[in-house]
Amino acid sequence: MTTIRIAALAACVTLTAAAGAQQPSASTAAFGMGGNYTAAARNYDAVAWNPANLALPGTSVASFNLLSVGGATGLDPVDLRMIGQYNGQTIPAETKESWLQLIGAGRERGRADLGASLVALSIKNVAFQVGTSGFVDANLNGDAAELLLFGNAGRTGSVRNFALDSSTASGAAFTTGAASIAVPLPFTLTSSPDETFSLGITGKYVMGNAMMRAADGGSTVTPSGAAVSYAAIEGDGGANLGNGLGVDLGLAWHSGRTTLGLTVQNIYNSFAWDTTKLKTRLGVANLDSASLSSSSVDAPFSSAPASLAAAVAGEKFKPTIGAGLAFDVAESILFTADARVQTGDGIQIGPTSRVGAGLELNRQGAFPIRLGAAKITDGWQAAAGLGIRLGDNHVGISAMQRNVGSARGVGAMVNLIAFY
Repeated sequence: MTTIRIAALAACVTLTAAAGAQQPSASTAAFGMGGNYTAAARNYDAVAWNPANLALPGTSVASFNLLSVGGATGLDPVDLRMIGQYNGQTIPAETKESWLQLIGAGRERGRADLGASLVALSIKNVAFQVGTSGFVDANLNGDAAELLLFGNAGRTGSVRNFALDSSTASGAAFTTGAASIAVPLPFTLTSSPDETFSLGITGKYVMGNAMMRAADGGSTVTPSGAAVSYAAIEGDGGANLGNGLGVDLGLAWHSGRTTLGLTVQNIYNSFAWDTTKLKTRLGVANLDSASLSSSSVDAPFSSAPASLAAAVAGEKFKPTIGAGLAFDVAESILFTADARVQTGDGIQIGPTSRVGAGLELNRQGAFPIRLGAAKITDGWQAAAGLGIRLGDNHVGISAMQRNVGSARGVGAMVNLIAFY
């Protein structure tokens, strides 16, 4: 194989195209400010960021959002930017060799995160949101990457044995319906007339719409042929493959120009996959100089390899702790700072940790500008966005660059209908 198109190598990450969390954000402003929005969120945005903000000054009597979609995708360590230079062209052997040197004894990983807020609305200190989130993740070991780049002749031109063990793929999609409410608390720390201390709670119903987890079963490619073996767990039809309830809690304090926020998302979450609605797919294929044989058998979930079954049964939404600051530098300038971390190993949508800051300029004008950056797990991200006010409709678009290690990923978010 001498030619690689983007679709061939990036297929594992182009199945979805967005980033977020289990409860997706409806805010292009939050995306453009690098995800630093815990204390700044108001109106329907508070459902995804901090429900306590619904009782703070700056909240509208009513707000409405219809379909905000955003996301991020990337490859690591050989990234989309490197591959894109050769889309539809022959890749020089020395370039492919340099890519394999980057992978080394590690893996080539593809990742995409999805977040789409379908509808969100708020009335005073109560808000509702329905959204979909998901991810796709794939890992190829060094031998699999070499096969993809050079074919079975390998990098040296001499056919050798390739072992594909430890290559994996996984993905899932969820729909979450959430309702939030906030109430002011009778505490004051200053004499500011607008000082507000509030408590918020969000109740969620989470439904798993799709899932797949696959692992190589010891496949090999040799000079005389190939023996492929894999096991996969996936949905057995239907849109409800598991469900559960969740609870988020939040606190917020506002006085003058300053807002502080603290939230714990999924302080309780009972989501679990319904293994009676999952199936195991066991596949084998054998190729030699004379023949090709293959088979794929669907079996009950209980037939899955123990390690694969245990990983699926143990998938949970773990608590995420967030803290934020929002400060009105001037009437038209907002500064934010944020820190978030997911506790424990659980279902991951987006980075497991983030610490950063954001700015919104000309925030009262017709064209607010958003900027932000953050240190994330194993890398960093930077974002920018533009809002357009058309009467009461707030249109927005934002873009992001995310670097993990030496690899670069990209993301974007857009909304067209948002009234407040």
